[in-house]
Amino acid sequence: MTRPPPFRVVVAGGGVAGLEALLALRDLAGARVELALLSPETDFAYRPMAVAEPFARGHAAHHSLVDIARDLDVETGQ
Repeated sequence: MTRPPPFRVVVAGGGVAGLEALLALRDLAGARVELALLSPETDFAYRPMAVAEPFARGHAAHHSLVDIARDLDVETGQ
């Protein structure tokens, strides 16, 4: 019995929801899906801390979407 080809899933947007979707799909579906990420941004910014930047109390952490995608075995549109 042969395995069916993996489903191709494209996630649009590299924000919190997009990255959560990629993490969940990779965890739940594993190799049954081929994942791709399309985002106009090159970095993911953890924005909750950005509200403290004007007061010199913190900064928004930035993470490369390409690095995150590579770690999750996700194709990028960049």
